[in-house]
Amino acid sequence: SENDSLFDLHYFIHETFHFDFDHVYRFAAGRSPNNIKKWFSENEEWNLIEDDYERYLLNKVWPMPNLQLFYFFDPGDKWIFKINKINRKEKSITIEKPKVIEEHGENPKQNW
Repeated sequence: SENDSLFDLHYFIHETFHFDFDHVYRFAAGRSPNNIKKWFSENEEWNLIEDDYERYLLNKVWPMPNLQLFYFFDPGDKWIFKINKINRKEKSITIEKPKVIEEHGENPKQNW
């Protein structure tokens, strides 16, 4: 939902891929994962990062002209997710809870 926060999106990704909540994560906007223009939190402490992400609602994140949203998880394993917004034509679809609408390749496995 556009009224969900970046923290809600973080939670959804973890539930979808069965990741543990034991690693650092970040949201950023950029042209590519190697060309970041905006970090959505500059804090280093987890509780402050989560507070920042609770305040960023998805309807305030977009539009991002010429930028894409990225979710970085576990710097050691370098998980990078590119997050796409549903297009206008599909916006009339009612989604009661978040779900994966498209996948490419095999689901990743978290290393412990």
